[in-house]
Amino acid sequence: MCLSFPKNKNSARSHAFDLYRALAVLAVVIGHMGLYMDKIHGWTKLCLVIPINYGVPLFFIISGYLLASSMTCLREIPGNTYIKSLKSFYYLRICRIYPAYIFWLVIFWMWGILDVSTNINSFATIISGLKFLNNNIDSFAATVAGLKFLHNYIMDLIVHIFNIHNFFSQYSRSINPVFWTLAVEFQWYLVAPALFYLMLGKSHRVMIITFGIILLISIGTRNWMVWNYFSQKISISDMWRLSNEQIYIELYSFALGIVIWRFRRTNWRLPNSGMLFLWVGILLIAFYTYNFYFDINGAGNINEIGAKRLALKENYFQFMVITNMKYISQIILAYIVFHYRNISLPDFLYTATQYTAKISYSMYIVHYPILTKIIPAGQNVISTFALYLILTFAVSNISYIFIEKQFIKLRN
Repeated sequence: MCLSFPKNKNSARSHAFDLYRALAVLAVVIGHMGLYMDKIHGWTKLCLVIPINYGVPLFFIISGYLLASSMTCLREIPGNTYIKSLKSFYYLRICRIYPAYIFWLVIFWMWGILDVSTNINSFATIISGLKFLNNNIDSFAATVAGLKFLHNYIMDLIVHIFNIHNFFSQYSRSINPVFWTLAVEFQWYLVAPALFYLMLGKSHRVMIITFGIILLISIGTRNWMVWNYFSQKISISDMWRLSNEQIYIELYSFALGIVIWRFRRTNWRLPNSGMLFLWVGILLIAFYTYNFYFDINGAGNINEIGAKRLALKENYFQFMVITNMKYISQIILAYIVFHYRNISLPDFLYTATQYTAKISYSMYIVHYPILTKIIPAGQNVISTFALYLILTFAVSNISYIFIEKQFIKLRN
């Protein structure tokens, strides 16, 4: 049985994956609010940021599951060869992902030049320098500096269009910090056919070996990058980028989704007591992780406190434990997805869930710039949170109706 994006709202499986998408985007949207607002402290901050630990991994896991389903369905169409199925696969993905991404990419890219006064000055130096009113060294140097800025600014857009910005430290989080996940997602599409071949078309043994290799590559590379940082061989920004924001690190998350698809018809499930144990475990791992980055019983910016602790070599062991506990937590998360894959929601709840799931992609793209560039800082937490959610939902709905929905029609 195939699973793509079911139109039948009575489909239990449709309920589950709409619910997962809605929960994933809300975890990220609300979690960023908790991280961004300095007025939120202690246990309130912890409760808001814990879900963000699993928002992006949940997106990756369900992406692996749904794309494995999509590829399986394409292969089952009579007369479809593997190459023809791949062409259809990429056509469907491009129609779904690229239109809204390119639109908002250009908007945020142009917004950036208007938002930073130094950028305006850089363009002014180009104009004044090119007039050659003064044939002197200072004028020439200003022109070179301005042209260098212009080159970097254009390159920033180009690497984002091709979704390779996560390879470059200066561009990885330059236009919109959340775009790094879209680069990983795009790169996953490129390696997905090979992974589908090994994990869907072969025996369980080949599937398990393939997943094991992917997992070991991720664990080994991530630990190596962390060790290099604490050995002062790379900067903290490069450590973060190379140990988190790359396809060779995150590929195992997509592979987990493929494993779930492969075993989707398995009826074995943990009892309620076992599920309670997993839920407690996954929350404790998130608690332990964020306890490293900020003081639960005090105030302070999470980035500042985290950076200070990461600067101390004696925190190496604790950070390595946190780093490797991510794998345990994401495997638990994958099992939770598997366990509740056939969940059915009441109609009133599913209506809201389905709506949120539909606009989840646009929500993910636009929420961070809205939070950091539009929402006024230093305001009342409740009013700020309400304004943030209203604007995010409103802009995402417009984006879905006028961009996403129009291109989704081309898939049919």
